[in-house]
Amino acid sequence: MSAVKKWISLQGLPVMLRRLLLIGLGLWVFIYPEVLKDHVHFVVGSAALLISLGMLTGVLGDKGYDDPNDTRLPASLLGLALGAMILIRKHDSIPFIAIAWGLQGMSSGVTELHHAFCRKRRHQRFVAALLHGLLETVLSLLLVFDPMEEIELHIVLLGAEMMVQGFETTRKHTTEAEEA
Repeated sequence: MSAVKKWISLQGLPVMLRRLLLIGLGLWVFIYPEVLKDHVHFVVGSAALLISLGMLTGVLGDKGYDDPNDTRLPASLLGLALGAMILIRKHDSIPFIAIAWGLQGMSSGVTELHHAFCRKRRHQRFVAALLHGLLETVLSLLLVFDPMEEIELHIVLLGAEMMVQGFETTRKHTTEAEEA
């Protein structure tokens, strides 16, 4: 079965729909940041609470709290606290959100750069990962250096990151299907 047929098979349909949704939502956020501007604290705070609650449910369900190497419990508790803080502080939380996005983006960007360098050493495709890592790191540094910049800029960057992430995971899925 060809890589394209594997990618669009019924088994891969939920994965493909999630990626297309991520790309579509990213495009919407990128084009219409002013729509999200007044509600960014609610969206981010609610997402942090829901994601953290899901993580907490998972760690409690599989008793991951008994494993000292399992970091899901502290991460989920931190996410719940941060999500609540963002919802309570509302618009005062905008600089915090921008700095948190920037720090997370820098971590993700330098990790992507590390993956690109590892792929280069193994003589594998690395240019897309390298460009993604560089772009994410530079844009994240801008967020950290000037978190009070217009929030619309942060939202546009979030939309761009969502689209890049959607395309990047689609590329990775297609590459993995080709290698299988």
